[in-house]
Amino acid sequence: METSVATGRAYLVDSTPEDQAIVKEPLFRRPCQVSTGDCPFSNAYENVDSFFNCINLVALIVKQACPRSTPSESVSAFHVLVSDFVNGDVGRLELAWAADALVLINTLYPKCTVVAASPYFPAFSKAVPHCQRKIKSEEFSLIKLESVGLEKEELEKARKFWSAFCRSDGTRCAWTFGLAPFLTLVLTHKGSHKLTPEIVSQFRQCLDNAARACWLVYSPDGAAKPPDAYPASDASSPMHVGRHHIDPVFVGDDEHNILQRGALIGVKPHTYRQLLASMMGSFIEGVECKAYINEGGMSLRVSSDATILDEEGNNRTSKSISPVQTEGDEVAYGSRTNKIAGAVMQKNAWDMNALISKNLYTSIETPMTAERRGRGEYGFSQFFQEEEATRTREMQLKSEDYVAAKAAMATAASVVVPKAVNRALLPRQSAPKQSAPGTSDHRM
Repeated sequence: METSVATGRAYLVDSTPEDQAIVKEPLFRRPCQVSTGDCPFSNAYENVDSFFNCINLVALIVKQACPRSTPSESVSAFHVLVSDFVNGDVGRLELAWAADALVLINTLYPKCTVVAASPYFPAFSKAVPHCQRKIKSEEFSLIKLESVGLEKEELEKARKFWSAFCRSDGTRCAWTFGLAPFLTLVLTHKGSHKLTPEIVSQFRQCLDNAARACWLVYSPDGAAKPPDAYPASDASSPMHVGRHHIDPVFVGDDEHNILQRGALIGVKPHTYRQLLASMMGSFIEGVECKAYINEGGMSLRVSSDATILDEEGNNRTSKSISPVQTEGDEVAYGSRTNKIAGAVMQKNAWDMNALISKNLYTSIETPMTAERRGRGEYGFSQFFQEEEATRTREMQLKSEDYVAAKAAMATAASVVVPKAVNRALLPRQSAPKQSAPGTSDHRM
């Protein structure tokens, strides 16, 4: 790889050479830092990782659901299968594959990228559990999107999303332009590592087109620009989608009405793993196949939480709240105000992900009793332990410091405190709604 102060890159022995890489510039920026104002973590590499993995998983579903004589025939047959599930009125067993594929395609093209919001359409999140339970009860006629029990608006949004993959004009169709060629290529080579430079180039082109197809997914008709709230709304066509559209916003900017968000395609690997885990456990009552986006400064360094004050209740130093633990990082990692906003969003996302995963976790292992969970909760320093042992042995009263410390630890361990700080932990509290038109939130 090129080594230059001008490019901000250094030689790495394990880096893929440019001519052999499928994830490369100009569409995907390699991590680099030329000045103190550059954030090397604000790139789409991890999202592209899950994006590529997810497309390969969809290809495996296509192979299993629609085995045909050629890969292209399998892909075409699977498109018909998904359309039957979304728009058909007759359910059947094999349509359950379509439910799995739709939530994965939704992963490829998130409906929303803002931190603490879900990138998934409710219809697809509910469809997978519905199908798995109907398979278990052998009610195959109910395996169709219409029978999932959706609100009218949820059903309409799901059908609108899939309609972008069903346009007759191939240049306007997200399936024909982006997904179908990639799926066909994956099935053709069957995961082989025996790749010529020409085949690598084909994969690179398919990846670029599949990524740019996000513009077609959220365009009203494949020709008009997506709504203003969509991050790539200023691109006039899929081929005008660039790196600055796809890359995430590592930290928001309240002065310019920019929200902290993820990349335009795919999700972070940890979010992808959460989705796959929920899909595996979708037969369990109460499980939905969804997740909330969580990325930003606290993902690099949890202790950089800007909402935490020092022992006197004052703001901590700028170095303490820096994700990279350096002073003067505001240009690359945001002001204190923006760091606080990002920390609140990330903590909300952590809480919401824990809550929606509760049924999955508790089905694997029943929660312990409150007494068992509370063991070791009220810890004390060795000094207090020794002092208390001496006072007990000599039958003296407990010191005021010990009593105060014990009360403080009990208060800190109380569930009332986090609920007062984070309203998302309260019962029946839905995920916070984000932004208004003009921001990077794009709910369709």
